[in-house]
Amino acid sequence: MTPTEIQQTIKSGNIIHAVAPEQRNFAGMDLSGGSFIAVDLMGADFRGCNLHETQFSECALSGAQFDDAQLRGTLFSQCRMVATQFSGCTLTDCLFNQCQLMESDFSESIHINSQFNKGDLSDSSFLLASLYQSGFIELPVHQWLLRHASLEQCTLMSLDLRRSDLHSAGFALCTFYQCDLRGGDYRRQRFARSQFTASKLEEASFFGAELTQCNFSQVSLRAADLRQTQASQALFTGSDLREARCSEANFNQAILMQTLLDEADFSHSQLSRAVLQQAHAPRANFQHSQLQYADLSYATLDHADFRDAHFTHTRLHRASQQQSHFSSRNGIIEQDEALYAAENWRPHTRLTPHEDHHESR
Repeated sequence: MTPTEIQQTIKSGNIIHAVAPEQRNFAGMDLSGGSFIAVDLMGADFRGCNLHETQFSECALSGAQFDDAQLRGTLFSQCRMVATQFSGCTLTDCLFNQCQLMESDFSESIHINSQFNKGDLSDSSFLLASLYQSGFIELPVHQWLLRHASLEQCTLMSLDLRRSDLHSAGFALCTFYQCDLRGGDYRRQRFARSQFTASKLEEASFFGAELTQCNFSQVSLRAADLRQTQASQALFTGSDLREARCSEANFNQAILMQTLLDEADFSHSQLSRAVLQQAHAPRANFQHSQLQYADLSYATLDHADFRDAHFTHTRLHRASQQQSHFSSRNGIIEQDEALYAAENWRPHTRLTPHEDHHESR
């Protein structure tokens, strides 16, 4: 079949099935609404093509070119697409389901609700790409190039990102679910209001990163580098920050309840109005930190160093402070009267008639 015959077949409402056209130049053609099943389209030229709601299932598309194609509601399912070209494309509501996309080029592409489910994106490039409400679910991303890309409201699920290149990529309102970022270099990158759920972040470097309102609850950040980060209003509830380097950082209004902070270094950091209730912080370093209105009630602070720290209405109610070091305790609330009253509250019991000894006369 020639490209023209294929176009006519599509416009007649018929499926293109199990063919291997010798001519594969579809540039500028209208193939919208078409359905290709098990078709050999290796090296095909779809540049400038209208592929609105076109479906490709179990097709061979390696080396195909989609530059400047109209890709809206386009479906690729179980296709082999090694080294395909999508550079500069705008993809809206497109789905790549179980596709082999190794070495493919999506550089400078724009994605609106694109979904990449399973399959393989190893050695692919999203350099300078812009992605909105898009997802990458359970697929290999070895040597994935995401440099200078911008992602907003995107979902990254079950990805091993340790060998991916995310340098200078920006993330906003993104969700990293069960992702492996251990030892990654994310210095000075933006992750504002992103979620790191059930992910691994041990020894990762977020030096100077933007982590405002991020959620790290129940996540391990052991030995991570959080120096000079902007992490105000971030959530670290139940997280593991043992041996983490958190100096010169902004943790104002951050929530660190029940967090493991053994030997963590918060020196010269801002922790105003931070909540560290029930934190476990033996041998932690808070030298020169700003702890105004912070709440460390019930925390374990044995051998912790608070020398030259600044306190104003700082709660240490029932905190364990064995052999902790302070230059001054001015500004510390040793016992919170409201908490103390709540702890000692007992319900009043009414006397039974047998216990009432007052008789009416």
